Amino acid sequence: MPIEHADTVRRAASIPEIKDRAKCLGIEFRPLNPVFGAEVLGVDLSQPLPDSTKSLLQDAQWRYGVTLYRGQSMGPAEETNFLLSFPHNESAIAEQRFCNGFFPERVPGHPMLAVRGKTSFVPVWHMDKNELVCPPELCSIYMLKAPAVGGETLYASAVHAYERLSSDQKAFFETLQCEYRADSAFRGLTIHENGVWRVDDVEAAVKLADEDPVELKYGPRYMVHPLVIQDPYTGLKSIFYNTALFTNFVGYSRQQSREILEDALVAATAPELVVEMKWQPGDFVMWSNRMVFHSNTPDVMFNASERHFHLAFLDSKTPVTAAREGVQSMA
Repeated sequence: MPIEHADTVRRAASIPEIKDRAKCLGIEFRPLNPVFGAEVLGVDLSQPLPDSTKSLLQDAQWRYGVTLYRGQSMGPAEETNFLLSFPHNESAIAEQRFCNGFFPERVPGHPMLAVRGKTSFVPVWHMDKNELVCPPELCSIYMLKAPAVGGETLYASAVHAYERLSSDQKAFFETLQCEYRADSAFRGLTIHENGVWRVDDVEAAVKLADEDPVELKYGPRYMVHPLVIQDPYTGLKSIFYNTALFTNFVGYSRQQSREILEDALVAATAPELVVEMKWQPGDFVMWSNRMVFHSNTPDVMFNASERHFHLAFLDSKTPVTAAREGVQSMA
């Protein structure tokens, strides 16, 4: 059935407006990449933040896509409170119906925060929980212990992936709907075992899975979302896609879908366009899950080292909005 959209939300300020406000508050945004992302300087997340700072950081999050706060020393309460300063599903949080329930280990007394170390996932470009009616708008990692070598997280702009398309491609992609199933059908846009993302035809092409799909133990059986969505805070359009659960586009075969996805994603994940997060202890990173692709890198790169971090998906009550009228999400 079609999904109803939430009420209109406040639009984020432009980047020039954000920078002007930041100067007055003693805050600086240092670019992480020519395309997107910013390191935030002058903010101590262990201290209560005034409303003016919270509003600024919200606008910056929507505009930059990835924000990095280095050298933080938050406790779990401060971390949770900062996350909840962003738009979220209040009832889901209060009732502890967290969308990232497949990470069972939590910080005692702070159930929003999953405890993670090594990953156990195949490194692929993806967004999180696309199989939900309301996928999380924001995700975060707070790195407590980081290996000296390896363990990087990679981020690529789904907004840029859309913007680099030709006019004809944009018009076509905006008509497409993605079918997601809990038995995964694709494993693609891989990260090579040496930790380097690949964009050649063999390693980075979206690969067809085995004939017998692997049944997962979580998530609904079926969901449809538009491939191109529009962010309610900025009006920006982005490619919306999850490798692990995508099966095909509505009305297209798996092989046809593979070819279409290569046009949409491979060039947008070229190394010069990717933010490679080389973690340091005390790093806190937030990313806009509906506007940014991400991938882990292989654990083999740091198998002899310890890694420990908190992972949070901020539950949302806002369904995705298609970039083109009439292209609907359906449960």
